[in-house]
Amino acid sequence: MSEAAVGPDDPEVRQPTEPAAKEPGESVSDVPEAVIQAELEDLLFANGVRMVLTSMGACLVMGGAVFAAFRHVESLLWIGLVWLAGLTRIPIITARNRWKLGAQAGEAPPFRKYFLWQATAFGLAWGSSAGLLQFDDPRVIYVAVLLVGATVNGAILALGPYPKALAAFVAALTLPWFARILWEGPTALRLQALTALLYIVALAGFVKRYHETLRQGVAIRFQNQRLLERVKVEKRAAEEAGAAKTQFIAAASHDLRQPLHAIRLFLGALQSGPDASQRARIVGQLEEATNSLAGLLDSLLDLSRADAGVIRARPASIDLQRLLRALDVEWRGVAEHKGLSFRVRGRPLSVKSDPELLTTILRNLISNAVRHTERGGILVGCRAEKNIVRVGVWDTGPGIPESEREAIFREFHQLGNPERNPERGLGLGLAIVQRFASLLGHALEVQSVPGRGSYFGIRLPRARAETARALEAPRERVDLGGLRVLVVDDDVHARAAMDALLTSHGARVRAAADPEQALALAAERFDWVICDLRLPGETDGIDLVEQLRSVRDPDGESTEHLEALIVTGDTAPSVLLDAYRRGLPIIHKPIQVHQLLTRLATSAPNPPDPSQNGDQAAQEPDSGIDPAHG
Repeated sequence: MSEAAVGPDDPEVRQPTEPAAKEPGESVSDVPEAVIQAELEDLLFANGVRMVLTSMGACLVMGGAVFAAFRHVESLLWIGLVWLAGLTRIPIITARNRWKLGAQAGEAPPFRKYFLWQATAFGLAWGSSAGLLQFDDPRVIYVAVLLVGATVNGAILALGPYPKALAAFVAALTLPWFARILWEGPTALRLQALTALLYIVALAGFVKRYHETLRQGVAIRFQNQRLLERVKVEKRAAEEAGAAKTQFIAAASHDLRQPLHAIRLFLGALQSGPDASQRARIVGQLEEATNSLAGLLDSLLDLSRADAGVIRARPASIDLQRLLRALDVEWRGVAEHKGLSFRVRGRPLSVKSDPELLTTILRNLISNAVRHTERGGILVGCRAEKNIVRVGVWDTGPGIPESEREAIFREFHQLGNPERNPERGLGLGLAIVQRFASLLGHALEVQSVPGRGSYFGIRLPRARAETARALEAPRERVDLGGLRVLVVDDDVHARAAMDALLTSHGARVRAAADPEQALALAAERFDWVICDLRLPGETDGIDLVEQLRSVRDPDGESTEHLEALIVTGDTAPSVLLDAYRRGLPIIHKPIQVHQLLTRLATSAPNPPDPSQNGDQAAQEPDSGIDPAHG
C-alpha cells in the first residue's frame, strides 16, 4: 500500500466546529433595508394598476359629464391625456412582473425610476384639467375640486410605498389648480384653495407615518417568516436529537449488556468448581469482558466530558516521531496478528497540541483502521507543509460511501455491523475524535474510495523541536509511603476494596460510610480524601469535601489545602461542571488503578522522581482521572 493509493492531496476537510451561538432577539432594524425596499416595491406595483384604472374611470365620468352639459371639446382632450398617461403604466408593471418571474441574472432595470416618471406624467395629465376645463358654471369648479381631492386621497393609499412618486403625482396634479384658482377664481374659492393647501401640507405628516407603518409591517412580516423558519429548523433538530438519543441509549444499553452478560456466565462457570487450567482460562476471559466494559465506559466518559465542556486543552510541544514510534509498538502486534501489514513512517517533527488528547485521537484512528481492514495493510505517517503537519492513517479497508461521510462521526454509528459485534468496535471512536479535534482547534481530513480504502488525518501546527516533549512510560511500582488517606463510600465492598488497594501500597487508610462518620474522623490529620459522589443523606461528596476542608486538624492548623478526589460513575455534564467550578478532580468508575496510585503518590513522603516517570496524571491518555480539574 502506498501513500499515493489513497492520499490526502485533496481530502474532505472537516473544520473544527464551534458551539452554535445563541442569536440575539431580533428587531425591525435587524431586517436588511434591501429586503424592505423590495417588499415595498412589490406592494407599489401590485396597487399601481388598480389605482390608475380607477383614476381613468373617474376622469371619464367627469369629463363626459362636462362635455354632455356644456359641449366643451377641451374636456374630451383632457380625457385623452389622462388615459394616454395612465395606459403607459401598464407596460412598466408588466415588464417588471415578467422580469421578476423570470428571475433573470444581473442588475434589475430601474423600474422604480420608470414608475416615478410615469406618476409625474399622470399627475400632469390630471392637472391639465385646470387649464382645459372651462368654468362657465361654478358647479363644475366645485365638482372638479372634489374629484381632485378624492384622487389625492386615493393616491396616498396606492403610492404610499413610494413617497417620491406620491409627491410628484400630487404636486403635478394640484399646483395647476391652485395657480388658476388663486389667479382668477372667486374669493370664496380662493379661501377654500388655501384651506386645501394647508390640508395637503398636513397630509405630508400622515404620509410619512403611513410609510413608516408600511415599512414596519413589511419588516415584522419578514421577521415572523424568519422566526417560523427557525422554529421549523429547531423542531427538526429537536426531533433528530430525540431520535439520536433513543438510538444512542438503545446502542449503549446493548453494548453494556453484552460484557455484563458474559461476566455473569463466567462467574457462574467459576462457581461450578472448575480445575486449575479451566479456572485460569475463565479468569482470563473474565478479564477480557471487564476490560471491554471498562473501555465502553471510558469512551462514554470521554464523550460526556467533551460535551460538558470541562476538558481543558493543555497544548505542549510534542515530539511527533517519538509519539508515532510508541503507537507503532502498541499497534503493530495487533495488526500483524490479524494478518495485516503495519507501517509507521515518522519524521523528526514537533507539533503543538495536547499530548493526551492527540494520543487519544491517533489511537482511535488506528484502532478504527485495524478493526475495519480485513486484508492489505495500514500506514501511519506525517507530512510537513510550511507551518502545518498533517498526520494521517491510511488503510485498505472497504472504504466509506459519500453518503456516510457525516454519519460515521455520530455516536454508535457503524457501517457493516448491524449485529453490533463488539470485535468491530463500539461506534464511539470517530465521535470522540471529532469532539477532541474540535476542542483542540485541529481540522480533520477524510478521504475514501469505496472498495480501496480510507484516509483519516488531522492538521497540527508545527512547534519548535528543541522544546518538544515526549510521553514517558509509566513506572511499574507506586509506593505511597505512609500517606494518610480518608476513604468515604457508602458501598461496603467498594470501601473495603479501596482500603485494601491503598494499604497494599503503603498508605494508612481510615474509612467512613457516610458524611457523619467522615466528619467525626476529620479531627485526624489526612493528606488525601477519596470520596464517593453519592452519599446517604442530603450531603454529596463535593459538599462533604468542602466541609472537611473547613475543619481544623489536631494542631489547630487549617485543612483547606486537603487534597481530594471525587469518585463517581455519573457522567452527567452538570456533575462534571459542578466539580470543575469548585476545583475538584474527578475519578470515574471503573478506576485505572495505576493512575490513581500515581496521582496519590505525588504528595507522598517519597514522591516519584518526575525526571524518571513524568507527570503521569497529565500525560497518560487513559488515566481515568479528569485532568481538567487537577
